[in-house]
Amino acid sequence: MHAPESPLKIRLAVVPVEGGGNLQAGLTELLTSELLKANRFIVLERGSLTEVQAEQARGADPGFWNEGGVSSRIIPARLLLSIKALSVGSEEDALIGTLTEGRGGGFRIRRAKAMLEVKLLDVATAQVIASRVVEASATGGDLAAGVRTGSTLVGTAMFNSSAVGRASKEAIKKSVNFVLEKFSAIPWETRVAGVREDGKVYIAAGAEDGLHLGLQLGLYRPGEAVIDPTSGVQLAVTEARIGLVRVEDLKDQYAVGAAISDTVPKRGDILRPATR
Repeated sequence: MHAPESPLKIRLAVVPVEGGGNLQAGLTELLTSELLKANRFIVLERGSLTEVQAEQARGADPGFWNEGGVSSRIIPARLLLSIKALSVGSEEDALIGTLTEGRGGGFRIRRAKAMLEVKLLDVATAQVIASRVVEASATGGDLAAGVRTGSTLVGTAMFNSSAVGRASKEAIKKSVNFVLEKFSAIPWETRVAGVREDGKVYIAAGAEDGLHLGLQLGLYRPGEAVIDPTSGVQLAVTEARIGLVRVEDLKDQYAVGAAISDTVPKRGDILRPATR
């Protein structure tokens, strides 16, 4: 029996959680962990929201792919996930974010709450695809004396059993479920990264993205941009299906395919799972 094929994955850039005090780094680690568990994304860690512009530049850079078709730079993302911690801590005692470096002693948590603002952005347009505020709460548990910083606490048994730990983890899980819900409506696609002299095409996705040998992808040629005359915003890009590409050679981050088309493929053509 053959092993089940992996689902096609979208490249998702994740920036550090904004806010959260000393729990910021830990919340970001929890987020990354939950996204990886979902097995639907290539998770790309980014430094800040200014990476939206950087991602756009990477995707448009004609030098992104070298002559061999192999990426020599940072892989561009399709989507970007931004989460802001509106509040994380105790509803009755001091906020968890008040813990400071080097200060000994924790504090008792009777009832904790985590409220996160989740935004999913399209890298190509920098537009917000979806947003939601998620909340989670938990009761009981202590943060014991001797805690130095929130960043060293996250992931420990002490944190996991505390009310603020359980509330934080539940809020992160709700955030990831929201992303998965919206993700299901976003069609998977990639691009032709280049065309060899023998007519074979380099595909800007590989085994890590869920591609497998024999997979057939629809080949589409982008056309004219449809621009709103009032706002100047790009509404869409026309396209025409010109053939198929069958995956014949597979690497981690790219693949090589044979084109089945009367039109010669070119760099920038769109590839999507073929529909029967």
